[in-house]
Amino acid sequence: MLVLISGLPGVGKSTLAERLAPRLEAVVLSRDWARAEVVVGGPGVRLAEYVASRLFRRHLRQTQERASRVLEAVVERDISYGIPVIVEVVADLEIRRRLESLTVRHRIPFFQIECVCPDRSQHLRRLDERTRSGRRTLARAETSYHSPNPAVCLVVQTTDPIDEVVASVCAHLDAA
Repeated sequence: MLVLISGLPGVGKSTLAERLAPRLEAVVLSRDWARAEVVVGGPGVRLAEYVASRLFRRHLRQTQERASRVLEAVVERDISYGIPVIVEVVADLEIRRRLESLTVRHRIPFFQIECVCPDRSQHLRRLDERTRSGRRTLARAETSYHSPNPAVCLVVQTTDPIDEVVASVCAHLDAA
């Protein structure tokens, strides 16, 4: 199976994925991990990526695309070996579509979970604890983020206790 956990930065995607993985005996992958694995072009490109990430807290579009492709390749490898996979990302429509097409091709179940943090002050506090640029990252993500289709997605509130959220997700997966 492939479980896609999406949501805005700082809503608790990673926490949910880490707690859910042992219950599903799944590996957890993310675009952040894939971005760290990407070998970016020649020295000029590496320098440009470094400057963009350090000064502007942004990643080059080409780096994001390469990271997405690395992520997809590793997901496909793992699901072809029968390993359950959890992917946690601030998911855009394109990566959702591409991951879903992998599950169709491999004839495995695809589940989408969206994490939301309805308490704005708690959400901002989480971001502030992680990084000093979290609020800018959130502002950018909010302008481009599209929630998944609610007909095919379980929405969980990460202000609830994590054990309850994990139990809710497991019940949803078992029911499907």
